[in-house]
Amino acid sequence: MTVTFNVGESKEASCNSRSTGGWPDGGDAGDDTEWFKTPDDYSGSGGGSSEVKVANTDITIMLAGGGSGGCDKHKGGPAGGIGYHLGWTSNTNVVRIEESGSSRTGGKGVDSDYIPGAGGGGGWRGGPGGRWADTSPWKACGYGGSSFINNSIVTSPVIYDGTETQYTGDGCFSVETVYNCTSNCYSCSSSFICDQCIQGTKMYNGRCYGPCDQTTDATYDTGRGTCERCDSSCKTCNGPSFTQCTSCPSGKILWNNICIPPTPHSNPLLTPYKFAFKIRSLFIIKKLKLLGHLLSR
Repeated sequence: MTVTFNVGESKEASCNSRSTGGWPDGGDAGDDTEWFKTPDDYSGSGGGSSEVKVANTDITIMLAGGGSGGCDKHKGGPAGGIGYHLGWTSNTNVVRIEESGSSRTGGKGVDSDYIPGAGGGGGWRGGPGGRWADTSPWKACGYGGSSFINNSIVTSPVIYDGTETQYTGDGCFSVETVYNCTSNCYSCSSSFICDQCIQGTKMYNGRCYGPCDQTTDATYDTGRGTCERCDSSCKTCNGPSFTQCTSCPSGKILWNNICIPPTPHSNPLLTPYKFAFKIRSLFIIKKLKLLGHLLSR
């Protein structure tokens, strides 16, 4: 399966104009509606979410919400987890609220002639934008976007609430993919290709088998923990050559470890014709004896 990573961005806040949301779905900050613009009266915009998708489809495998914008010296709301947003109820206390709505885009901060609200973080559901700050900057901070895991594709996920709040430019990520390997497989690089078999089994075409006669093709045991395909003339074999057959497909007979069509020219000691040849020989001998007896009379 091929996947696409869309890593969200955050933008540095402008002190002289409204901040627009980070790509792809961060919420815009509110606007300073005061008739004369006061420097440092602007809040930050929301950060964009990061998503892992099945390539060339709209199928989301997992999505991490973006954090909200901050205000003054107060950091924005952290990115939320599965089904919820995170924001602030004081300078130090984080509050959790259930996700709502259907938009992935973070909410726009409230316009204000004092200090406008910050933009909400993008996510599976965008976080609400911040209110305007009357006495405390935390009130203008929005909520981080919620996150999402596609449980039909990802099993036993572990989710952590975001803690990084500072703008750091291009982000980094680490992805660990765990597959359910095929039967008898010790380690694999996908759900259908085995890299290493468990002890006592043998590998053939990326799968692990007990004896090689369990494979879907005619194979033999190499003695090196693998099965290899027999020559196409053999039904079963003990090596790769056409002279190493141990049994033959229907319509052929085994002669000196080679599968050949049945013909009277084959060695009669190794063919079904041996009994017919013996019977016919005895019949001819009897006829000759009878003829000799008649002539002698």
